[in-house]
Amino acid sequence: MFKCRTIIVLLLILIVYSPANSFAQTGLLGRWRLDEDGGDSALEDIRGLSNGVLVGSPEWQPAEGAINGALKFNGSPDGIRIQCEDLEIFDLTMYFSLSAWVKQEEGNRGWVVLRTSQGSDLQRHYGIFSDGDNNSIEFHYFRYFAPRLVKWESVNIDGDGLWHLIIVTLRGGKADLYIDKQHIGSEYLSIGVTGWNENDPVPEILIGMRNDDTDGDESFRGLIDDVRIYNVTLDESDIIGDFTLSENSGTREDPFLISSRENLIFLADNPQYRYRFFKLVNDIDMCGPGGIEDCIQGKVIPEFRGEFDGNGHVISNFTYNSIANNNVGLFGVLVGKVSNLTMQDPLIRSHDGSNIGSIAGVLSGGRIQQCAVRGGYVTGGFCTGGLVGLLEGGVIEESISSTDVEGVTYSGGLAGKSTSGWIKHSYSEGSVTGNDYTGGAIGHCEAQVISCYSTAVVEGQENTGGLLGYGRPMEVTSSYWDIESSTVTSSSGGYGKSSLEMMERATYAGWGCYDQWRMDIGNDRPRLAWETEAGEIMSLFNYFEGSGEVDDPYRIYTAEDMNLIGAIPCLKFSNFILMNDIDMSGFDGQDDNPNYEMIGTFIGTFDGDHHSIANLSIQAAGVNRIGLFSHFFGSGEIRDLRLIAPSLSAGSGSKVGALVGYQGGANITRCGVDGGEIQGSSFVGGLVGYNYGGSVSNSYSTANVSAESTAGGLIGYLRVFTSNCYSEGSVSADERAGGFIGFNFGHASFCYSTGLVQDGESSGGLVGYGDELDVFRSYWNTETSSMETSIGGVGRTTAEMRSADSYPGWGCGEIWKIDEGNDTPRLAWEDGPGSPLGSQISLDGSGSEADPYLISNEEELNSIGLNPCIWDKHFLLESDLDMAGYDGVDGRPSYNPIGIPGTRFTGVFDGGGKRISNLTGDIGLFGSASGSDTHINDLALIDPDIQGEARDNVGGIVGHLGSARITGCSVEGGRVKGHSNVGGLAGVTYYDSKISNCFATCHVSSSGSNVGGLVGKNKCERTKS
Repeated sequence: MFKCRTIIVLLLILIVYSPANSFAQTGLLGRWRLDEDGGDSALEDIRGLSNGVLVGSPEWQPAEGAINGALKFNGSPDGIRIQCEDLEIFDLTMYFSLSAWVKQEEGNRGWVVLRTSQGSDLQRHYGIFSDGDNNSIEFHYFRYFAPRLVKWESVNIDGDGLWHLIIVTLRGGKADLYIDKQHIGSEYLSIGVTGWNENDPVPEILIGMRNDDTDGDESFRGLIDDVRIYNVTLDESDIIGDFTLSENSGTREDPFLISSRENLIFLADNPQYRYRFFKLVNDIDMCGPGGIEDCIQGKVIPEFRGEFDGNGHVISNFTYNSIANNNVGLFGVLVGKVSNLTMQDPLIRSHDGSNIGSIAGVLSGGRIQQCAVRGGYVTGGFCTGGLVGLLEGGVIEESISSTDVEGVTYSGGLAGKSTSGWIKHSYSEGSVTGNDYTGGAIGHCEAQVISCYSTAVVEGQENTGGLLGYGRPMEVTSSYWDIESSTVTSSSGGYGKSSLEMMERATYAGWGCYDQWRMDIGNDRPRLAWETEAGEIMSLFNYFEGSGEVDDPYRIYTAEDMNLIGAIPCLKFSNFILMNDIDMSGFDGQDDNPNYEMIGTFIGTFDGDHHSIANLSIQAAGVNRIGLFSHFFGSGEIRDLRLIAPSLSAGSGSKVGALVGYQGGANITRCGVDGGEIQGSSFVGGLVGYNYGGSVSNSYSTANVSAESTAGGLIGYLRVFTSNCYSEGSVSADERAGGFIGFNFGHASFCYSTGLVQDGESSGGLVGYGDELDVFRSYWNTETSSMETSIGGVGRTTAEMRSADSYPGWGCGEIWKIDEGNDTPRLAWEDGPGSPLGSQISLDGSGSEADPYLISNEEELNSIGLNPCIWDKHFLLESDLDMAGYDGVDGRPSYNPIGIPGTRFTGVFDGGGKRISNLTGDIGLFGSASGSDTHINDLALIDPDIQGEARDNVGGIVGHLGSARITGCSVEGGRVKGHSNVGGLAGVTYYDSKISNCFATCHVSSSGSNVGGLVGKNKCERTKS
């Protein structure tokens, strides 16, 4: 019997011998990358038949692997158990290879990998064992319950904090060990290795543990990465040749060193290195010392996910010729990073191919930084670019192309086509020739372009531009092209300048944020600082008073100040305050006036300080996301600002709003638009075009809005929340036109609309399309809108819209005023005529913890739902109540639930041990309650009839409970019905909510998913219920 040992699992690789094939590709039966981000499975990605299950508590380490991620084992009982019916993996005898990367802790003595039979301590058919105490590696093999081993001594890989690759190959009776590309030695087996037969117990492979899992002395401690099993023997010359890049380990701290063209060819032939780190240590000429007679054809590195540091060196004469190969460049598909590299005179042709570039055919989520392509040419069919053919996510920054580009469709000096991503602080020279979608920098652009320029000669037939050929870029900021050198006077983004203007510092007013550029003013265009060309570093001028901090914002006095914000990308995190009313008519792009520079990707705050901006004009045909602010993100705020008579037209562009084109976060409050015209193809609103994050509150618009699809008087598309807002302008669209919101996928409360609405498909007086159940206490004028229907809200006549009685619950906080009988409500901050809409609170008590509001009858309970400004107070139920008279039938009033999405109940409701009977509604007694101090307790709901067939989050007591408590409550009898997340007590519970000492005996049903007797969907703690 053999001695018990700590099990250390190393990556196993079984390798089939074939001199013509590489180590990592031949005969691979099983591979466990161990690079998952989480979960309890270790996936096998070659045949998909042998996924492993984690045992114990090993820890995923996504960023710590030798190749990519890794798995950390902490000793017994950690491990991976792999069982399957893929018997080919198990039936290996005398010709195979095993491999694994390991970083083991000091003192480890254990199995790296073990092929065994389930439940048997003796049928261990083969395995690798690392004995750290004795600095040895052992290969164990078995035949009919007779364990054997061979040992290689003086192998010190224990506890040094480094990754080591272990390879064991078996050829007949000879076993060879390789550690980190070095042959350690050969040992000879005394008996053969037994395969699997049908009488054996269920076969399994173990990683990091022994098969009986009883002895902690044989459990692994450390990291394991990329375990492989191959069904053939790897030849020694292939193993050594496979790891000849350098003696380094290929980590970020110790990258493989590239010194020759042969190294580059090797990297292209061995994709197993695609996750590793490399550094170029000298210039490489693909033509070699013999000149043109000594040139070799370059090879494409098919997919690269690691990092390649050019280290300031040059690869010259990279040549690639094909008829129609796709994804062609030094890298075929780049998911990783390439930096500090120059390619000189590349000669790349794939006439009918797609995605052709010098650095990469496709940049997919990766990064190209401080790279240059100079001279040479790139020729392709579709998506041909000087740096990359296709940009689909990722970043190109501080990079240059002066090569000649020739393509058919989608051709650009930097990138042929971009579907997303960023191109910033880069420029193109050379020439670009194409048929359709041809641009000096980008042929077809949907990326963000920041501080870029082009002087390339551009020749195209259709959709041709000096900077961008065509597209709907997310943002184009401070970017230019030379209208003389390009011979093109138009572009789908950026600003055309003369050759003389391209050499003037004033052209690049917003450049100089991070010392990325230098300029020899009057003699040359800007050059990147790392090029070390003539000129001085371009530093940002101090244009504004203030520091841009919250307590010392930049101060905006003039239209020129306003226009500079969008021209300086590094100001996006800053804070601003408007000091005067300003007129932007001098930035309308007419009569030699400059165009307004939209503020893109704004993440700071803008305080209008109750001032106005008049005559904003943006005419940007085909451009997406236009407004005073193109994109608004983060946790900031735009507040206290009015726009007067804006004129915005995007043509076929979408996401258009006078204030914000795309709201991805942050909040807008106390802002207004007075008059004006707003036009785009889709998702167009008077104030906001597209809301995907953040809220819009206490705001209005009277602008006229037009689109082909999805237009709203205030917001084109609502994803999150709006409250206390109104719109009055006309709205026209062929489909999804709403007087207030075109498409509602969020929540709207205390809002109204009076504007005329075009009667198209899916149009409505308040909301054109969406979820009617997410509209609360909101109205539209059926007469002025010419619309009798809406997806949500209540239609009223003009007389009703001018009566305070039509707005129950709107008196909270004195947000609104009304000139009774003469006008609809106006926001109090507008300072118009009228009186505040009064509060309708008539409860005894003050709402404090010591003096709660007292509820003694049904009318008082129902009044709470009409007054959201008291939803953070304390309440006490003093009497049993019968709510049968609030069922909304035969002229009787409906029950008003307490709390809605966006304005949740955050107070305390003490039921006092009382009963509420015959409650009728569609969501629950409470619609939404949240907050760590929120508590509903000691209440019985008797025979409720909650019918929310179209609703999600429906419960007897509460529909949505987040970080709140319910204690001592019950729902007895009755029924609760909804679509999804439906429960007798609560529909859905989140975060740290707690339900204790509660029960429900009602009938619960759902037409969708997640239905439960107590809770429909639970993501919190539930106790004693």
